[in-house]
Amino acid sequence: MTAHVRTGDNGTRDIGRDMGGMNDDGSRRPGRERRQRMLAAATRLFIERGFDGTSVDEIIQAVGGSKTTLYSAFGNKQGLFAAVVADVTTRLDAAITLDNPADGSRRPPAEILAAAGTAAMRIVLSEEVMGLYRLAVAEAKRYPDLASSFWEKGPSSARAGLAAYLADAAAHGELRVEDPLEAAEMFLGMLLDRGTLALSLGVQEPPTNAAIDRRVAAATKVFMAAYGRDG
Repeated sequence: MTAHVRTGDNGTRDIGRDMGGMNDDGSRRPGRERRQRMLAAATRLFIERGFDGTSVDEIIQAVGGSKTTLYSAFGNKQGLFAAVVADVTTRLDAAITLDNPADGSRRPPAEILAAAGTAAMRIVLSEEVMGLYRLAVAEAKRYPDLASSFWEKGPSSARAGLAAYLADAAAHGELRVEDPLEAAEMFLGMLLDRGTLALSLGVQEPPTNAAIDRRVAAATKVFMAAYGRDG
């Protein structure tokens, strides 16, 4: 539950439980609402100004609180960037449903892949995620940990999740997949490779929902022709 925020005459705020609990060293952990505001402000500033161009003070100014609160949650600015990427990944994972029904029935692989592909394209090719992608590429040499964080929590995680589903589908006789990781790369590549490059270079606008639907349908058809039991 999120506590209401009251603003007093002196401009101070009673943030109540929004401030969260305490760390072992006595520093305060931000509550979920405050943490999300920090992540949203950091995302916007990182994309607008770059990693070096964004200061912790600016993030605190945007959301209120103190450096102690931010550092207790994220450790440092690099940790904050990692948390920003992890937040995007969490939203992507929530949007992509690779599970079968709890009653033991099985959804057709083409249906699961089409739904997952649509969600992936809409999130990954969004202006927010592409902005973080450009930042990770631009800062890769100076801050290799930023690039590693983006890769591990973003593309690598998505690929591993899809590969796990493909392996399960193959084990149930629904697909013919010898190398699930390679098959996952093939499917995601058909969906994202061209769009990621064009958007990162600024030579293409984000795809419309209709364009995404067409791309997903084509990629799913090609994938099932190669890996489906009837392919």
